[in-house]
Amino acid sequence: MSELFDLFKQDGYKFGACSVRVYDRKNIDLYPDDFLLQLYRAMKSSGTLDITFCGMTDLSANSICAYLSTRSPLLLMFADDTVIGLSFPAFWIGSKDKDSERSMIMGYTSFRQAYRTPELVVCMMLTGIYYFNEFDLLSISGQRFAFNRLSPRFLAQFGVRDTGYIPDFLMHNGKLVDCYLSNLSRADFERYVTLTMLECVKGEK
Repeated sequence: MSELFDLFKQDGYKFGACSVRVYDRKNIDLYPDDFLLQLYRAMKSSGTLDITFCGMTDLSANSICAYLSTRSPLLLMFADDTVIGLSFPAFWIGSKDKDSERSMIMGYTSFRQAYRTPELVVCMMLTGIYYFNEFDLLSISGQRFAFNRLSPRFLAQFGVRDTGYIPDFLMHNGKLVDCYLSNLSRADFERYVTLTMLECVKGEK
């Protein structure tokens, strides 16, 4: 399967009009000085700040922009040349050693204009391909609030499964609430990508 993922890498992690690209603060032609602030405002207007950064108590522009500036990588989702969402590693598990196994906890968000669009589905697929391929991950995990019901429904199509919860683990509105956990295994995601590509081939005949 790494061969299929490598094909996406050779094409710059693109599929049709969709792509994922790593944010590069040094590239001021593409990403001006206030770019992170633009992302913050897009998340705020979409109403996704608290569910994207679940558990964080300071959701101010300064705090979120500072946090995003430390994410490596900060991966942007594009439909044509428009940013429709982003993702980032919240935590890495394992080491960077060549023979070490690795996984990650990922945070992600999409902007309002991308809701329920096929472009968002493609960008999320490219996001998974990028992380699994670039970092040779065994799995990608996520965490969420109980009231965030849309995210697990959306992610289930890629093979994401709920794995349980941790009681009283995330801070929300000054109170500790339960943290719900999910996981995407490499095997399940490879199966999804394979079937998706086969459907695309069938559709072209």
